[in-house]
Amino acid sequence: MNQTAIPEIYVSTDVEADGPIPGPHSMLSFASAAYTEDKQLIATFSANLETLPGASAHPRTAEWWATQPEAWALGVAIVPIGDYIPAYEDEMEPLKKYDAALFGGTPTEVPEKYRISNPITYIENVRVPMILLVGQNDPRCPSRSVDVYVERLKQLGKPYEEYRYDAGHGSLVIGESLKQLGMEIDFVAKHLGTTPAS
Repeated sequence: MNQTAIPEIYVSTDVEADGPIPGPHSMLSFASAAYTEDKQLIATFSANLETLPGASAHPRTAEWWATQPEAWALGVAIVPIGDYIPAYEDEMEPLKKYDAALFGGTPTEVPEKYRISNPITYIENVRVPMILLVGQNDPRCPSRSVDVYVERLKQLGKPYEEYRYDAGHGSLVIGESLKQLGMEIDFVAKHLGTTPAS
């Protein structure tokens, strides 16, 4: 019996995420490339993903992305934190404990760690349009932190759009979730020339 060896295929995959673990954070995109054993490209695949409902960016990951302004064509901020200090002051007690453990103390105890991880620290580097989708009753990413951020965006003349909705950390109402998804798609389409939702 003659057996032909099946050639091996090697797949390399890259994943971008906004935090170290799924659930509290989301995988944002992934891409794979398949190669033959002699390094010939067979095919590629990539996908951009929706964030998980109720998830938000990890402060240290957000800090790193803030140092990479050339990587952004525009910003879509879903349940964002704008200024970490009012966010800490207004968030749920369990999250205060989580943040204190994560940073090694409270904003009063380790202010430099919070400053380095605070989105508002880097607001002057914003160079692309952004849309902010903010839950007015969000106990995880309180809206007052976005109020402070938006006020500074206005002072600096930075381009942004804002949508506020009467819910918490994302919306559980299907119609509202679909409306927001359409707004995100239309915002991207307006600035990048992709297909709009409407």
